[in-house]
Amino acid sequence: MMLYEVPSGCGLREVLEWEGGDLKDESLFFIFPDVPALSRAERLFVKHGLWGNRLLTFGKLAFLLNRDMLVRLSRVGRLFLMEEVVEELADTFTYFKEPLIRGFSGSLVRLIAEFKHLKLTPDCLRGLAEKIEEDVLKKKLIDLAGVFECYQKRLLGEGLVDDIDELVLLSESIRNGRLGDVFPEAKRFFVFGFPDLTLTQVEVLKSIEERGYELRVFVPDLSGFSTLRRRLSRKLGINPEDIRRLSRTSFRQRSVEIRSFPSFSEEVDFVSKEIKRLILEKGVRADEICVVLRSFSEKAKDIVSGFDKLGISYWVSRGISLKESLLGQFVMDLLEVKLSGFERKRFSNLLRSPFLSEFFKDTHCLESVVLELENKARERKFRGGVREWLALLEEANLPAGFSESVRNLISLLNERLNSGTLKGFCSDLIALLDTLGVHIAVRRVSSLHRIHLFAWEELSALLRELRFLSNMGFGKAISPEECLFLLKDVFSEARFYLRSSEEERGVYVVEAFDLRGADFPFVFLLDVSERSFPMQFVQDAVLKDTERKVINRFMDGDFLLVEDVHYQDEELLFKLVCSSAKSYLWITYSQVDSRERAMLPSYLVEEIAEEEGWAIKKETLKDRLLRAENIYTVYDLARYLFFTDSYGEGELSEFLRKHWPQYERVVSGVAAEKERLRNRGDFSGFEGVVKDISLFKELSLSPTGLETYGRCPFRYFASRVLGLKGLPEYEEDVSVLDTGGFYHRVLGDFFKALSSEMDGRIDLRTVGDYELLQKFRCFAEGIDFSGEFGWLSPGIRELLRVKMLEEVLPTFILKEAGRIREWNSKGFFPVSFEREVSFEFEGIRLRGVIDRVDIGDKGALVIDYKLGSPNTKRFCNPLHLQLPLYLFALKQEGITPYGGYYRFIEKPDEERGESESGKGNIDAQIESALSYLRLYSSLIRQGFFAPVIEDKKACIDGLEVELRKDDYSTCGWCEFKDLCRVHGGVIRRYGG
Repeated sequence: MMLYEVPSGCGLREVLEWEGGDLKDESLFFIFPDVPALSRAERLFVKHGLWGNRLLTFGKLAFLLNRDMLVRLSRVGRLFLMEEVVEELADTFTYFKEPLIRGFSGSLVRLIAEFKHLKLTPDCLRGLAEKIEEDVLKKKLIDLAGVFECYQKRLLGEGLVDDIDELVLLSESIRNGRLGDVFPEAKRFFVFGFPDLTLTQVEVLKSIEERGYELRVFVPDLSGFSTLRRRLSRKLGINPEDIRRLSRTSFRQRSVEIRSFPSFSEEVDFVSKEIKRLILEKGVRADEICVVLRSFSEKAKDIVSGFDKLGISYWVSRGISLKESLLGQFVMDLLEVKLSGFERKRFSNLLRSPFLSEFFKDTHCLESVVLELENKARERKFRGGVREWLALLEEANLPAGFSESVRNLISLLNERLNSGTLKGFCSDLIALLDTLGVHIAVRRVSSLHRIHLFAWEELSALLRELRFLSNMGFGKAISPEECLFLLKDVFSEARFYLRSSEEERGVYVVEAFDLRGADFPFVFLLDVSERSFPMQFVQDAVLKDTERKVINRFMDGDFLLVEDVHYQDEELLFKLVCSSAKSYLWITYSQVDSRERAMLPSYLVEEIAEEEGWAIKKETLKDRLLRAENIYTVYDLARYLFFTDSYGEGELSEFLRKHWPQYERVVSGVAAEKERLRNRGDFSGFEGVVKDISLFKELSLSPTGLETYGRCPFRYFASRVLGLKGLPEYEEDVSVLDTGGFYHRVLGDFFKALSSEMDGRIDLRTVGDYELLQKFRCFAEGIDFSGEFGWLSPGIRELLRVKMLEEVLPTFILKEAGRIREWNSKGFFPVSFEREVSFEFEGIRLRGVIDRVDIGDKGALVIDYKLGSPNTKRFCNPLHLQLPLYLFALKQEGITPYGGYYRFIEKPDEERGESESGKGNIDAQIESALSYLRLYSSLIRQGFFAPVIEDKKACIDGLEVELRKDDYSTCGWCEFKDLCRVHGGVIRRYGG
């Protein structure tokens, strides 16, 4: 076996030239990392006749040699199998006694795959456990050995293999001469494009070499990646000094552009039009172009949508999951409607689905008929229910055919999907989809969007596999609620490719990892921001990074993936993507994300730009709208005319009036909006200045109310002064307010009970996690959950109970217990819960409730429970005043303030806050909070309630203040935005 490093910018064509490879030589075979590399290699062979099966991947080679041996189990099947293994071994675990980790089985599947690739066995894990002194890791390895062993027994017992076992079988088949039987003409194998190889892949290569075949491995240039080079050479058994480096015989200078855009949608718009220009003006074939993302997530659909608008053909590799597709959502909606008891909103939305068009084919104007039915349901003010819907259909004067179809749909959903087994569920779902005529509806809507056809093919294959698994011993009883969770998990894993046309391949749209070994004349690398590339290292839910490093030391090498190696891999991947562009490379990134948060380019972009001397061009909307060559659609033309203020008259304006029906309405709307947004100087009652300030002479405020004012004075006025409430609506889900209120009540009551049990102060240093968990379970048994969230159906409410009381709260309490113990050792003990405080400051009365107060010799810690994201939380700033003001309230009672922390119930590992033990100056922070208290109370007294003040200092200095709406996050969830008079952006003055 010979190992070669291929210089950057060189591909398979150059390698063949160096090696004197003849494409007509039928004894020469190739192994590539993935489909894109294989497809690009096919183009080299086009002029040399048929290439048959000479172009391979490891998966394709395994299929050709092992096709008649065993049945391969997909990732979905592996998840099923692991669920059963975990359930079978639950009572034997020494560490994972209470597997509260979310995605536990999925993490185990990934970890077992990693062990297999490293050729580790259950006995190897037990041997490692004997060598390791750390008790937790020792117990984990013993448990993992048991899981691994049981998993393999179950797998082989059912006559199944996973993708790693398939490679092991492939090695054995090759050693037994199977390769010569299938490919008798083969003599040489070129392995091309792998930056790294797993040990199971290496074993396949060694088995090929042992059978006497000539084997050459060509990897990318690894200079600058010494750790990765040593790792690869160790696996292959080659001295790093013996790695041969191919010399670059010629180099064609390529063009590189780096551009930044206001948003990802602008990136897609630019790339789509640039590709269209290459095809139309330069005569470039679509399959000579590749669009690359580090990870698809939701972004692949945006790219496909942009290509569809311009008629660009494409091929997307594993781009969409069933869960993201409309068809997958429709299938989940069927079950959610059933479980919700035919809740009004859910059922009305389901009736509008295009996938029911065949079922309602005899109903004309279906959308308007469904709307009429929904309005009648609103008038009756019911939340849902089979009886209520049937009674409504009897009374409502709706088309008879439509009413009959709705009754039939209710009957079908009510009677089906109740079997209680996986096999019965799959059979029921397949029969239900057939009865509803979904396959016909899919063909109909696929005439416009082929994504639905590919989603249907993936869904059909998935349901067949689930039914197949149920016939092979996976007979576990399963409720409809569990089926819904199952579908969501499985649909997230089931991904399918997209093609715009059967006749041509089109532009390749791939994830960065799939581009290994491929090269294209034109490459667009999108979304290279600080949050996308390198991809963040995700801590394994079972083995922490520190534990992996301990294991690697005993294995005498960096085998298990750890964080520092992950980022080296990411840097190499970035360079491989850049070097895959033979002629032109575009690198783009967005300046803000979908939530309007500012973003910087990845440091990888900045480094390569500095090394190569490439400039970064900041692209603005104005830059592109003012260029007529960017006009491809009527929408582009409209934006061009409006942006250049030439929409009133002219030939282009007349053209739009004829071909875009909405044009006239937009023109009149723009004129009215320009008038309304004209700058008016000082604030007025139009924006929210109340003249009758007698309303605000006596102020009684709260820290949370002040934070509301800091975010948006108008919202404070609507909710706190006028006492307005959002319009009543029947909820289909649980609101953040309801969820947070429940968690606060339970935590407060539980810690009160614990404090009472411990004579008034909580000291957990002698209480273990298991004992504490048992205490909480006993406490939770006394909670009457049936009285909570009464608008939910019993089934959904039970699922919510399990989530809240058996998953979220136990996980949070265990994490919080660790923090309490840490502070116990420093002399601090929780002593007060849901403590009401009240104090006066410069004529202002403040009231509030502190979730928890921990007292020690050095003072008090204030703990405030939060539900969601910790990203924006700070100890003290204009929008976060609770912690310092609560500490000030305690100070008024003679208690020394020591610090405060936000703790996040649904993200228990996170906390935000400060204390005197850190770098925080608590007294200075309290003074800062009091200055905001003075400012806000002064403005309230003056009747100032303008919406969304971005810069609070502007109010003090009398400067210009920009008011904006819709693009500011507060507006997104404000229940009073329909009352707000500010839209877009406008400048106002205050105090000057």
